[in-house]
Amino acid sequence: MSTPAELVHQGVKGMKWGVHKSGEPVSVHSSYTPYHQRTDAGDFGQRGANRINNRLHAGQTHTEARAAELSRQNKQRAAFVGALITARILLKYGPVAVQTITVKAHNNRVEGQRQGTINYNTPRAAKQNKQGVHNVTSK
Repeated sequence: MSTPAELVHQGVKGMKWGVHKSGEPVSVHSSYTPYHQRTDAGDFGQRGANRINNRLHAGQTHTEARAAELSRQNKQRAAFVGALITARILLKYGPVAVQTITVKAHNNRVEGQRQGTINYNTPRAAKQNKQGVHNVTSK
């Protein structure tokens, strides 16, 4: 027994610090057949198949869940390819490329807002500082 002023840790014996116990395993949805599980694991990996199972539990159909997972993975691939292209440009051209990219982003933002076709109220935008240099900011 401890006094109210003592700090006592009631952890799990033998458990490593910073390691979380996994919760209850998610059961396989009744409409998620072994055939679908195998094909989804082959197409999207085991984590993707698990996400599809979670979407089925959330009420989506198998077709909707597969489409959502495909969209998710396509977005990840596009972001990765974009990062590779940017990295290659930076390696080849250095700071000049960064300046050009941010100027184009700023001009596109201004032109889109002027026409009213694009609304860039996002936290990241290219803005011009006092010296006339465009910087990518996080605000």
